[in-house]
Amino acid sequence: MRLWAERLYFADQDRNRTPYIGEGQRQEFVALRQQRLSATHPLGTLPLVVLTNGANKQKEELSALSQASALVVVKDSCHEIQLCSPGAVIDAIRRVLSDARRRMR
Repeated sequence: MRLWAERLYFADQDRNRTPYIGEGQRQEFVALRQQRLSATHPLGTLPLVVLTNGANKQKEELSALSQASALVVVKDSCHEIQLCSPGAVIDAIRRVLSDARRRMR
């Protein structure tokens, strides 16, 4: 229901009238890319779980940001994994919390 409502809302929005959104996203993307390329694992050993609904090179690259990462493919899920497969998201959060707590000891 929420996705349906969002689609209706955004269908009526003229994104050309708000160019600052696109420029802000571009600047953020460039800064994040520069940070990512500045080191092999810019996040060091920070626990990270990347969820994807299928093979995706960008998600593989994202998971390489940390040495303590996991790439989890959630089969038969949609793009909005948090809506279609909430259990996978809960498991990922628990995994990150568990890894972080273990490292703090």
